[in-house]
Amino acid sequence: MTGWKPFPDGTRVRHLRDHYEGWIDGLTWLDGSETNPDGKTQYRIRIQTHRDRKLSSHDKLEDCKDTERIFRSTEGLLQKTIAKESDRREDNERLVYWKSFLPLPCTIWALDNYDRADQNDPVKQVKNAAIFGSAQYTVDRFFSKLDKILAPEIPIAIVPSSEPNKPNPALLALAKRLAENGRADATSSLRRHQSITSSRLLRQNEHTGNTIDEHLSSIQIAEPSKVAGKVILILDDVVTTGTTFMACRKLLLDAGVAEVICLALGKTQQRKQKTTTPLRRLSSLH
Repeated sequence: MTGWKPFPDGTRVRHLRDHYEGWIDGLTWLDGSETNPDGKTQYRIRIQTHRDRKLSSHDKLEDCKDTERIFRSTEGLLQKTIAKESDRREDNERLVYWKSFLPLPCTIWALDNYDRADQNDPVKQVKNAAIFGSAQYTVDRFFSKLDKILAPEIPIAIVPSSEPNKPNPALLALAKRLAENGRADATSSLRRHQSITSSRLLRQNEHTGNTIDEHLSSIQIAEPSKVAGKVILILDDVVTTGTTFMACRKLLLDAGVAEVICLALGKTQQRKQKTTTPLRRLSSLH
């Protein structure tokens, strides 16, 4: 049928009759009634916290439009797509594992590219705020950008730093200022309860980063009732592999959050991978 635009994989949808919500997880070919407009398929719907998939036709579903709830506009934002397949072997090995318990694909948004070699990159000032101060000028700069992009009333959370009870002061200040301007403060929703090796130290030792399991075992959801059933934004300074965002997304979804939209101030440009140092060799650096 011409003119039919299928829902992309990863779209969160609501069933109009049965009222369940879930994510589009591909198409199933079948014969029978209630098929999609092509007359040959139905959608597979992945239901939150359920292993089973439900089947439905396009006319029984509506797009929950989660991105439109969070952003006034996505024009000018960069995208990093966490999908089910990748051209890079390392990514594919990770994604095979991720897709077993996370709704994929997922788009991680970013304001701009991040160049960690540029000492004047404003994102670096946010990353280094815990060492060199709150970076008030940089907070003001990012606030003016985000305040124009983000919709009112949305809950805003932040990705926790690598140490318990030590959030990035610039990221925290930015999120709280956005919340004070007509949005909900959810900055205490994600809490690191166990230290992990910082990304800075991992890079210095040529390690690619913490695994999703290390994040899942060291982060907790505080007061889940405050965010249950809501579409929530989580904010971080930089996205590189997306592992931290994906761990936070899973924890929030498991706690009853309807959907998680991920936004980073900067997106690291992909570079040639170096030989990695096994994490066990870094244990003495804690």
